[in-house]
Amino acid sequence: MSVLGLDASQRKAAGLDVTIDRAMEKLGQSVRRTPQTLRDAYEIPLRNLVVTDHQPWFASRQDPDIGTAPAALLDDLRAGSRLRVLYRRSQQGVARWRTVDPYGLFAKSGRWYLVADQSGEPRLFALTRVQRWEALESRRRLRPGIRLEDLAHQLVRQWEQYGALRVQLLLAPHQVERAHRLLGSRLVPPLEDAEHGIDDGALEWVRLDYHYQDLEEVRGLLPFGPDLLIISPAEAKQRLRDLAEETASLYSD
Repeated sequence: MSVLGLDASQRKAAGLDVTIDRAMEKLGQSVRRTPQTLRDAYEIPLRNLVVTDHQPWFASRQDPDIGTAPAALLDDLRAGSRLRVLYRRSQQGVARWRTVDPYGLFAKSGRWYLVADQSGEPRLFALTRVQRWEALESRRRLRPGIRLEDLAHQLVRQWEQYGALRVQLLLAPHQVERAHRLLGSRLVPPLEDAEHGIDDGALEWVRLDYHYQDLEEVRGLLPFGPDLLIISPAEAKQRLRDLAEETASLYSD
C-alpha cells in the first residue's frame, strides 16, 4: 500500500499493477457498510472522483524506448545487492560501467530514476540511460541514517537549484507566466537592479534572473524571441545572438 501514489502507468511499469489492484479490491471490501443515512446511500466513492496522471504535458502515450524497465530491477534491489550499471550520462555518446550502492527507485514526472551512491556520493540515474546492469555478490553499502525518500527529494532540490551563474534579463509582461511555466525554478527575482541602457519604452518590462550552469543553457531563452532581452553577462548575449543567426540562416532562402 506504500506505493499507492503511483498512477496506473507507473504501477504497470514497476510490475505492481496486479498486486495493487488486488489490495485495493480487498480494502474496498473491508470498508463496505450498511448506509446509516440517505446521504451515505448515495455518496460517491472517492476513487470515482479522483484520478492521478504523473506524465508530463505532451509526453508520448506510446511505450518509451527505455534502457531498463523499473520492474526488471526490483528483484536485485530487494536483495540488497550492489550493482554495476552501464550508464550513459546526458549529452555523452558513450556509456561506461559504474559500481553503485542503490537505495531504490524514484518516479518523477513520468520518468524513473535509480537513486544510488557512487563512491559515497548520491546520484540520480535515469533508467532510460541504464543500458545494462549486473548484481554483485557483495551487499550494498549505504550511508547510515539515510532514507530513500529523503535522499531523492534532496537530489531533486539540488538539481532544481543548480547553476551559480545568472543571466540578467528583461521580459515582456505577457510572457512572464509562460516563462515561469517553461523555465521553472531557474527563473528567479533579480538579486539587484541592473543598468540596461535601453530606451524608456522598455521600462515596463519585467526584470528577472535566469540560473544556468553551462553557457549552452541560454538556448532555453530562444523561444521568447524579441520579447526577451539579455542584459548581462556579455558571453550569454553573444551566444544567444549566434544561435539566433544560425537559426535564421536555415531560412535564408
